[in-house]
Amino acid sequence: MTSDFYNSKDKSLSVLLFFGFIFFLTRSFPFIQYSWIMGGFLCLCIMSFTKKIANGIYHYPVILIFLLALFINFIYSYIKGNDIAIIIRFYIIILFILCAYFCSYGTISIVKIFLYLMVLQAVIISIISIYMTKTYGIGDYSALRHYFLENDYGDVYTYGSGFYRVQIKGNALIPFAFMLHIVIKDYFYYRFKNTITVILAIGTIVAGNFAYFVSICLFFMYIILCSKSNSRYAKLRKIIFGVFLTVILPFFITYSIELIIMKSNGADSSLGVRWDQFTVLINDLTESVSNFVIGSGLGNVIKIQTPIRDYSAYIYYELQSVYFLNQLGVILFTLFLLINLLLTIKIIKYSELCVLYFLYVSYAITNPYILDSNHVAVIIVLVTLSNVLKKMKAK
Repeated sequence: MTSDFYNSKDKSLSVLLFFGFIFFLTRSFPFIQYSWIMGGFLCLCIMSFTKKIANGIYHYPVILIFLLALFINFIYSYIKGNDIAIIIRFYIIILFILCAYFCSYGTISIVKIFLYLMVLQAVIISIISIYMTKTYGIGDYSALRHYFLENDYGDVYTYGSGFYRVQIKGNALIPFAFMLHIVIKDYFYYRFKNTITVILAIGTIVAGNFAYFVSICLFFMYIILCSKSNSRYAKLRKIIFGVFLTVILPFFITYSIELIIMKSNGADSSLGVRWDQFTVLINDLTESVSNFVIGSGLGNVIKIQTPIRDYSAYIYYELQSVYFLNQLGVILFTLFLLINLLLTIKIIKYSELCVLYFLYVSYAITNPYILDSNHVAVIIVLVTLSNVLKKMKAK
């Protein structure tokens, strides 16, 4: 009984740590000055699974090989003169992404906490969007936009229609939460399911990232076309979806082309900036054979100025995945990707959950919220859900 009491206390503490991690991860607005608290909660979350992580690494020796190579890269980076604080930061995030696969809480409460906090994020950005529409309409909103940019909260903008997109830190997990909710809502009990669906859908629209919409469209295609049900309803649903796709596809393609043209308008446009970053990172990677093979080292800062911007202080890029390739080199980066793929298949396991993970990666890979704390959160939620489903099926 005493043992059960302490296990219960440990479980409650673990859940509390996860709550703190997700809360401060999604509450960068307006608490960005307290983001270090999020880092503290994340560290404690990972540390609470030390034994499971050690066992996991023991069962997958390739992880140990990678970590040894990563440590060598750490030493190499320091010898090169890269900033030690930045080296440690990137070393830890890579380590935490791998450790996250072994951080399964075994309780659906974790998934519910995650969903409710993402609903809060969706509500907040929706309120901001409504406020800006009512206050500014199609007028000058530059002062408020400057406030968000200056304080590193993110960005708020409109394309002239009066509908404001609110792209602040914490949004990256909203579309993932929406897709996750669709997958699990028929398996588990939690309150306000329909309300959650609507709020997360609205939040995804207000977040206004085109990559979100593409991933969600792919998600629904998977759900409908890959359904294992042979019922008449399932077949009818596929036919209706086929008709809907035939009707809507031309409009979607037209909208996509117009949006791409808009985002490509000028060197400092969204796509222009990404192309500039890609060019800078790949040019540095291919500058020498050693850079290409073993990378430029963790925390590499590229001291170059282009017509668009000065990169001499940059450690976060819209194409963050390419920046990791630049730091690790082709060999170590490829090994890292393969290990992630292996662990996803072996530990997350269930096809629908693996699809959710790859859809998150698909929209995050062209944005600065991959290989970071958001990525760790996604893995923890999915491995926890996988463990819960495994227990349910074993009964």
